[in-house]
Amino acid sequence: MMKRTKFLNFILAAGMCFGMSACGSAGSSETAAKETATPAETAEPDVTAAPSPAETEEALVFRGTASLDEAVLLDEADIRILLRNLECDDRRVSYEIAFENNTDRKLTFKSGTEWTNPMSVNRYMLNSSSNTFLMESVEPGAQSTEHMDFMTEDLLAYGITDIAEMEFRFNITDDSGDEYLRTGPLKAETSAAGGYDFTGDTYLKSVQEGNPAEWMGEPVVNVVSGNYFEAEGVRVISAAVTADDIVFVEAENTSDQAQILSYDMLAVNHVNFPKAMGDVNLLLLNPHSRGFFRIRPAALHAAEADDFGVGSIADLSFYAAVMDENREELTGQTYTDILLATGVPETDMSGEELYSNNGIRLILKGTAENEDFFYVLLTAVNEREEPVYLYNDVRMEGLSVYVNGVQTVFGNDDFELKVAPGNAGAIEFSIDKVNSTIALENIGIAPEDIHTVDMTLAVAEGTKENVIDMASFTARLKEE
Repeated sequence: MMKRTKFLNFILAAGMCFGMSACGSAGSSETAAKETATPAETAEPDVTAAPSPAETEEALVFRGTASLDEAVLLDEADIRILLRNLECDDRRVSYEIAFENNTDRKLTFKSGTEWTNPMSVNRYMLNSSSNTFLMESVEPGAQSTEHMDFMTEDLLAYGITDIAEMEFRFNITDDSGDEYLRTGPLKAETSAAGGYDFTGDTYLKSVQEGNPAEWMGEPVVNVVSGNYFEAEGVRVISAAVTADDIVFVEAENTSDQAQILSYDMLAVNHVNFPKAMGDVNLLLLNPHSRGFFRIRPAALHAAEADDFGVGSIADLSFYAAVMDENREELTGQTYTDILLATGVPETDMSGEELYSNNGIRLILKGTAENEDFFYVLLTAVNEREEPVYLYNDVRMEGLSVYVNGVQTVFGNDDFELKVAPGNAGAIEFSIDKVNSTIALENIGIAPEDIHTVDMTLAVAEGTKENVIDMASFTARLKEE
């Protein structure tokens, strides 16, 4: 049996997320049929092996030659917003945003949130870690200036070595909280804009040449590019995998409206993993801009991906859809599969089968534990034609847990896993060790003495509410 403390689940963490809406509504377009596609065979990829660190040329350096004294971003509805005093060095970009409120009411200017970023540089959406969230309140007839900065490493992640163009978005409300004005992207060009090629993909060129920014992690080892998904002018166009199995997925918006790419049911080598609480699976893209999201180790509490038969990342799949900037669906979900290496290793499905019914199989893979919980590791196989939800909610009748025949406590009352048709799914079934009056410690059962665990999972198809079965089964971990 396995005892691990390393967090090693693969999830979607939003590199750039939905921050705020723009004033213009998305243009009219034909909405794609809202059907969920099933997984299909995917051709072998054209894989570009990134150079090893020893083979790469000198690492990218931010030159920071651009300057801008002042640019009017907005002048309407009795308000003005100005960009001033842009300065750059090899580590930091700084600038000022000035607000003029010529109305008879107090106004609050807000750009993004603490965890999202609707700002772009050279038509790349900045990562949320850039921390350019801004909220400034201005009294009637007054002016205010905010000093802002962010690190140049956030630009180097896109292969950007100088600033040619910056775009901002603002949501402006009055002192009653009512919306006063919601802007679209407000563009300012710098001294470096003349002759700049905005059509070139500096990010893709950078990773192909083995020059990712330091915060991206280990060196990029494989890069693939192509047209993996396309709808309403939004395309998924490349993916790069690093030596420590972090994947960066690039998308672009070729339309004249701000669009949101949503993604769901991430699978690595055709194994779905649960999403961590608070993860945002939305990527906001300004008109004619690019951005990326990343998949990184984060969510499993005590197991490792290879405990579920998943080796190094060779294939990444998810369901993609497009929404307008108000989160109204424009398309249905489309199965999207990206091969990151030639030949996808077959997932190890060995282990004792504990349950088989309604096209769902549950296989025992082992155990793991950390300080607070003991985990039974299961692989769920979905042989149905629709996605299924597997979850355990202590508020639902019949979802009790028994260890060695004694009732105890399920450790996570909001566990949920979605498994795509034809995929497997990784489950850490958690049991409370110390945090309840009927936790293992308080009922006198040590983890090493556990021989049987009786469990129940709710199985739903299509939506979480459409429960098709209550899967009850027993894991026999050792002889009594």
